[in-house]
Amino acid sequence: MIKILDCYSGNSRGFAEALNGTFSGIIFKAGQGDWLDVPSIKPDWWKIAGDKGLLRGWYWVCDSRYRSSKHVDKIKQWRDENNLDLNAELGLWSDVEYPYMSMTTAEYWKTPYAGHKNVVDFHYLLETNGINVGLYSADGVYNEIMKGASVADHDYLAKFRMWPANYPYIYIPGVSRPRMFGRWATWTFWQYHGNPDYSEFNGTEEQFYELFGGGAVPPVDPPPGETMNYKITVNADATEEPNIRDTGGATLGNDIGNFHKGQVGYGTEILESTLYRCLKVTQGADVVGWIYDFWNGNPTYATIEEIVDVPPVDGLPVIHIHQLYSASGYPDLVIDKDWTPNA
Repeated sequence: MIKILDCYSGNSRGFAEALNGTFSGIIFKAGQGDWLDVPSIKPDWWKIAGDKGLLRGWYWVCDSRYRSSKHVDKIKQWRDENNLDLNAELGLWSDVEYPYMSMTTAEYWKTPYAGHKNVVDFHYLLETNGINVGLYSADGVYNEIMKGASVADHDYLAKFRMWPANYPYIYIPGVSRPRMFGRWATWTFWQYHGNPDYSEFNGTEEQFYELFGGGAVPPVDPPPGETMNYKITVNADATEEPNIRDTGGATLGNDIGNFHKGQVGYGTEILESTLYRCLKVTQGADVVGWIYDFWNGNPTYATIEEIVDVPPVDGLPVIHIHQLYSASGYPDLVIDKDWTPNA
């Protein structure tokens, strides 16, 4: 599952969590009305997140206290001054809800630009300025704001990507689905948990990076200045993605995320028995977690290889092979040797 976290400038704890290795992207609050949030208050967050390999995006609160053109003028100014491509990576999303959390419905309808017309016009102005914005909302607030909107208005908004927010009492990854609203037939992200705000992508890792990252799953390089003893790679043809655990060994630990198809990690510490083998994967100074390539006597969908850094005499590479072949839950054959290919 591809996980996304969104946060505003006052949520430093959420931002720190986004960097822990279990998220693939982050969407920052750009602003609302005529003021900027993260770009002004936490301008370094964008680069920090990118350096961690996260795909990044922005959201803008469609504040009903401001005319739609006021929002768009500020977004255009911010885009031009900072040379931003708002269609890059995770793009820009309009946040269609009340201007602040404690606002009541009665208070909302007293604001000067309450209702669907400002929302539809906001998207139209962004589109005509070359920004293909997505739409974030929850079913209850969307239905309230869009009261009186025509089918044509709903159809127009449904041409943009949907990011619904609703929180099930019991969330089951890969099974639970969001409540739909408006005229959308599908969704792109779903915010399934609030405070902190977690979202999942509706698709595979390959589809995620094809849609937002230029088609390539970003590589994970060995931490600079460190000598890694092992490399783990998730098999390209894996039908399941290995879990990341917070501890290694026979207890398995808590599931804190997934390693994805084609993803590569590096580590120095390995735990191994006849029942399991796992690698403690690190990136820089951070521990990503423990990943198993062998559990309960059976291979998983990942492969651990030892990194041999000793050049052979004839200049050909040395490959260290460590492979367990198993059947019926027990190892039948173990190959553990160095091998140099023929010239």
